[in-house]
Amino acid sequence: MSSAKQTLSLEEEDKAPLGRERSITLSQAQFEELYLQPFKLSKMQERNAMTFGNPTLLGLLSFCCTFTPTCCSLMSFGGSTPSTMTAYIGLFYLFGGAIGWLTAIGEFILGNSFSMVTFAGFGSFWMIFGTLNDPTFGIAAALGGPTSPAFLDSVGIFICVFGFFCVCGTLAAIRTNLVFLIVFTTVTIAAELIGVGYLELTRNPAVGANLLKAGGAVGFVTCCFGWYFFAFLLFSSVDLPIALPVGDLSQRIPGHSKLSQA
Repeated sequence: MSSAKQTLSLEEEDKAPLGRERSITLSQAQFEELYLQPFKLSKMQERNAMTFGNPTLLGLLSFCCTFTPTCCSLMSFGGSTPSTMTAYIGLFYLFGGAIGWLTAIGEFILGNSFSMVTFAGFGSFWMIFGTLNDPTFGIAAALGGPTSPAFLDSVGIFICVFGFFCVCGTLAAIRTNLVFLIVFTTVTIAAELIGVGYLELTRNPAVGANLLKAGGAVGFVTCCFGWYFFAFLLFSSVDLPIALPVGDLSQRIPGHSKLSQA
């Protein structure tokens, strides 16, 4: 980890006769962990980081709160099943989609391209997945019902294609930290298992159901690491004296620009 220090200072007006100055000092390594930026921040990004909150925290909350119950349904936890995910329509639209895109906008303002694309991608996924499962739009009915081959194959292809986005994200996450890399790796595996599971439901229902359960189980592992990373960011935001290790990789995996200068 880099030991270089970056100091952010801001003047805070006070009602008392004498104002007071508050200084916030973060190391380059802390910036990399909190904002998933494996390179030196620009002056504008430093100012924005001072002015606005960390949107990554909100994005992780959106992802984990949406994906965790989805995985439970895929694993048929309790009385839930993959066919009962219509109960999560509001969750898909509001928590997964709207909050995901709100996070992406916040990351855009801060100039965090990787985080912006990540949360915009997942936010869009949840909104589309909610639309596919929403009986109001009648998409399943138009294709012959929620158990018809046309509908199940279409959903499966969509999720498998989204898995390619997750593969690209996994490769990019190699330059962030170990926990985030595990999140992306496991969600990639989960997406492909779920996508193939939907495809197999029309050909071999037993195999398809098992693949959906396997995808839900791997996805649940994703959620566990996602909640861990969320706790790390939340504790860091209030300077809680609990140091959760995340395994910084930005200095262990040199970037292309650094290698080209060697």
